[in-house]
Amino acid sequence: MVSLHGPFEGYWSINISGNIRAIYKADDNNEIVFIRIGTHSELYK
Repeated sequence: MVSLHGPFEGYWSINISGNIRAIYKADDNNEIVFIRIGTHSELYK
């Protein structure tokens, strides 16, 4: 797997369902923190 690039460098994304994706990052406690959830076009404008 490769992390995202550009403004989301160091973050990851997963497919929730259909066109809905979530961008997230693991914090210092190794807990997942979601920063944005939306359609592909909403997240990557």
